[in-house]
Amino acid sequence: MRRRRGQDGVAAVELAFLLPVVVLLMATLLLAGQMYWHYTVLQHAVHDAARYMATLPPAEISDATTGDGAAQAARAMVLAGVANAGLYAAPVASQINVLCDEGACGTGIPATIRVNARVDVPSLYLGQSVRLSGNVVMAYAN
Repeated sequence: MRRRRGQDGVAAVELAFLLPVVVLLMATLLLAGQMYWHYTVLQHAVHDAARYMATLPPAEISDATTGDGAAQAARAMVLAGVANAGLYAAPVASQINVLCDEGACGTGIPATIRVNARVDVPSLYLGQSVRLSGNVVMAYAN
């Protein structure tokens, strides 16, 4: 193949222009994938906890002692679901809220159950954490 005069090194110059763009694009895709993975696991754990609370018998969820115990069990379910997935970050118990009709469980039979959790995921690319939150509102089924 014959080259024109003055074309030596053009491929190297093009590579020098495109390589930073490709590396930045790959880093962005990796970060987005990592955040999506964390969000999906968190949302699934929160959903499981809300489903557990929504299917408790009325006598159990309306009693102050068992209702509070069930809320603690739901928090533990969120923590276990996140821990089992092996995420880089996990919420602490204070970042997990379990609410029955926007208040504490065990004060009566609720119409809705809300479970939400938030987690700060460290990011190597951004140099700071990204806050993700999972939130589920479910009608009480019993």
